[in-house]
Amino acid sequence: MCQKWFKIYTCGCASPTYVQFCRPAVAADVVCQLLPEDVQPRKSFFPCYDCIRAQHRAEKAAEAAAAMKAAEEAFKKAEEEKKHKETERIRREAEERARVEREEEERKAKARKEEEEKIRREGRPWEVSGGNKKGKGRRDGHGGRHGNGHGGGSSAWGSNWRS
Repeated sequence: MCQKWFKIYTCGCASPTYVQFCRPAVAADVVCQLLPEDVQPRKSFFPCYDCIRAQHRAEKAAEAAAAMKAAEEAFKKAEEEKKHKETERIRREAEERARVEREEEERKAKARKEEEEKIRREGRPWEVSGGNKKGKGRRDGHGGRHGNGHGGGSSAWGSNWRS
C-alpha cells in the first residue's frame, strides 16, 4: 500500500508531501486508491534549500557590508592621517619660523648690547651737527624776502648781490 510522507528539516521547515510507492503499485505503474498519511514526519539531517540559499545570501551581504565598512574605515583613517601629516607639517614650519625669528631677535639684541657696551667703553660717537647757517625766513628778522631794511638776504627784490 502506497503512503504519503513529509520531512521536517533542521531549520524547522516542512517538506512537500511525497508518495512512497508499494511493490504492486510500482509493477503496475499506478498509485493505490487510499493513501494514508504518515502521522510522524521523517527527520532530516539538513536545512531546506530555501533556508540554505537565504543563509548564503545573508552571508554574502554581511561580507559585502564588512568590506564596505572596512573600506570606509580605511578611507577615514587615510584622511585622518593626511590631515595629521598636514597639521604636523604646518606645526613644524611654524616652529622653524619661530626658531629663526627668535635667533634673529637674539642676534639683534646681542649686536645692540655689544654696540651699547662699545659706546660705554669708548664714549659717544661723533654726531654731525647742522652748522651755523642762517635761516631765511621772517622770524629771524634778517634778510627776509620783503626787504625790511636790515639789508642782505636771498631775495631778488631788494638786494644788490653784485656790489
